Amino acid sequence: MINGVIHGMLLGMENYLQNHRQGSEAVIVNISSVTGITAVSCLPIYAGTKAAVLGMTRSWGTPEHYDRTRVRVIGICPGVTDTPLINDMSCRNLGRLTKVF
Repeated sequence: MINGVIHGMLLGMENYLQNHRQGSEAVIVNISSVTGITAVSCLPIYAGTKAAVLGMTRSWGTPEHYDRTRVRVIGICPGVTDTPLINDMSCRNLGRLTKVF
C-alpha cells in the first residue's frame, strides 16, 4: 500500500509534467483523505500514506514552489464512504471522520 499510494502519486505527477503539460502553467490535484488529517487507530498504514500525500501536496502547494515551477498543486481530502468494507472494520467512532475541516 505504501508503494502504491506514495510512489503512484509521484509517478503520476512526473508523467503528467513530462508528457501532458501544455502551456506555461499547470494544475495537479492529488487525492488524500480525511484520515491523512486525523489519527485513525484501525487504519495506521492507510492513514500514514494519506498523510504523506497531504504533506507533499502542501509543500508543493506553496507560493515559493509555484513561483519556481508555475505548477499549482492542490489536494482533496474526502471523508468516509459508507461501504461494506467500512462495516466489516473494527473501527470505532468513524463518525468523527465526517467532521468538516
